[in-house]
Amino acid sequence: MEEFEEELKKLNKYDRTNIISKIWFCWMCPYFVKGWKKEVDEDDIYRHRRKHGSELLGNKLDAAWKCEIKNNKKPSLLRVLVKLFLGEVCLIYILICIAESLRMLQPMLMSRLLSYYDNNATEGNKNEAYMYAVLIVSVLFISVPCLHFFQMNVLQVGLKLRIACCALIYRKALKLNKAALGEVTIGQMINLLSNDVSRFDSCLQELHHLWVGPLETVIVMYLTYYYMGYSALAGPLFLLCFVPFQSYLGKLISKFRLRIALRTDQRVRLMNEVITGIQVIKMYTWEAAFAKAVDLARGKEMKSIRSASYIRAINVSCALILNRVAIYLCILAYVLTGNVLTSSYVYTMTTYFRLLNSVSMFFPRAVTTAFEVYVSIKRIQNFLLYEEIEPRAVEAPKITDDEKSCIGIYLKDVSVRWRNDSSDYTLENITIEAVPRRLTVIVGSVGSGKTTLLHVILRELYPVEGTANIVGAVSYASQEPWLFGASVRQNILFGQKFNKAKYDEVIRVCALERDFELLSHGDHTLIGERGVSLSGGQRARINLARAVYKVSLLQRHQQWYFFDI
Repeated sequence: MEEFEEELKKLNKYDRTNIISKIWFCWMCPYFVKGWKKEVDEDDIYRHRRKHGSELLGNKLDAAWKCEIKNNKKPSLLRVLVKLFLGEVCLIYILICIAESLRMLQPMLMSRLLSYYDNNATEGNKNEAYMYAVLIVSVLFISVPCLHFFQMNVLQVGLKLRIACCALIYRKALKLNKAALGEVTIGQMINLLSNDVSRFDSCLQELHHLWVGPLETVIVMYLTYYYMGYSALAGPLFLLCFVPFQSYLGKLISKFRLRIALRTDQRVRLMNEVITGIQVIKMYTWEAAFAKAVDLARGKEMKSIRSASYIRAINVSCALILNRVAIYLCILAYVLTGNVLTSSYVYTMTTYFRLLNSVSMFFPRAVTTAFEVYVSIKRIQNFLLYEEIEPRAVEAPKITDDEKSCIGIYLKDVSVRWRNDSSDYTLENITIEAVPRRLTVIVGSVGSGKTTLLHVILRELYPVEGTANIVGAVSYASQEPWLFGASVRQNILFGQKFNKAKYDEVIRVCALERDFELLSHGDHTLIGERGVSLSGGQRARINLARAVYKVSLLQRHQQWYFFDI
């Protein structure tokens, strides 16, 4: 019971509170009180909402993406994201419509209130002034919570977008085949998971300005004309003249964003190659040459970053300056047309132009954000379209008596290459037939394609031409031993059922009996980062034993062993 109550306390309170508490953020008060009394640590933080779980969001996006690939010749990740989250976003945007509508009422109410001080005050005018003052406060009382509630919810949708895309990228990385891994580097994947998906966090906060900005501009222009005449249109028209220019700057920034991403990928790929081959570089004293190559790659990247920063600075400067100039032009036109300047006119005009910030500042920023998000989505989409390994069951299917005669490896006129954009074949016109009860050994010089052939048999590399049929269970021992943090026995079993007779036989044929005698706890000894360190030979023998044990429980006529030496 105590454990249940403890788990209940850790649940996110947002899902268990009413709408008033959500709008006014009352559900956070206990957390603030706790932070006032003591230093907050990780145990005091609520768990994430169930709707924000990586598994749930990843499954939804994964299913939608598979359906998109199946039903469309040209799949679009943007279309998938719109289908999944458009309804939720539209509901949230109702809040911003309410907030912006109430904000447009403020200048009219302010004008009515200030007119009380410009005219001769009477008792009736005084009551009206009180009424307008109460209305101004009421508008703020409603619009401000709506605005902040909108910001919190739209940030949560952006968070869900990022989590779902991260989960999909991670799953895709685990399923890439060898040809795709030859084109994609770890640095590119990290770049996708850090830079590209981070655009989703705040994009929805700004994208609504793409339609709110023009709509507000039209309404404000009409209201200013209705209340103040033609002179009030000078400022909005001046701002509209610069909208195409600022949109063009946003498009330029998106082009530089794509160029920066490509050059960052090139630099990261070069650095990975340098780190991988650092011993050879040091041995041949090539440090200066490779340092120059890295400096050149970084220089090209910084050149693009610098150009994008200059354009972004011009865009922001225009947004800050144009709004002030527009107010000045309105006041100048109002005075030149023979009108008397009053406090009511100045304050009302200033308030209206605060609303036009969506045109002078936020609209260009929204255009830039839209282009940047589109570029990021296209980069993620290109990654998701790489070829995958063929999904196979963990347990090999049982072979019927009629199929026993077909067991074997049959390659006919197989041609493969590691990179799809390469015209040269790694292996060309290979024909092999390996049948049971016959030892088949593949020999050749270094780099002749022995490992490539094994990858074809394992279906991790697909033939560009020819056919490859493999009938029976396959067990593979890689050239580089791989062990995980657990006992030696768990590394050998690798999830298979324990059969003592077969296990002892595998230990004998793999020459692990002497190794078990040397280990303090035999095959129950923990290995890995927190366990005992093993020699290279011991690691290789355990790796071999895992491959042998995997198929040792199957029928002998289904066994196929592959050793990459």
